[in-house]
Amino acid sequence: MERFDMTGLKAQVKKFMKSKGINTITLANGSRVKLQNAKTVDILNAAFKLGF
Repeated sequence: MERFDMTGLKAQVKKFMKSKGINTITLANGSRVKLQNAKTVDILNAAFKLGF
């Protein structure tokens, strides 16, 4: 899986997660946040757990 296009990392991660049907993530403290409202760090952590 090559991800070397000119798209930013956050955009690639959000596209990856949306392709898996994920629109919300659960943070470490247990709260749920929509992808569009989540912080970059939280989005990356969730994506790495999914194998990004």
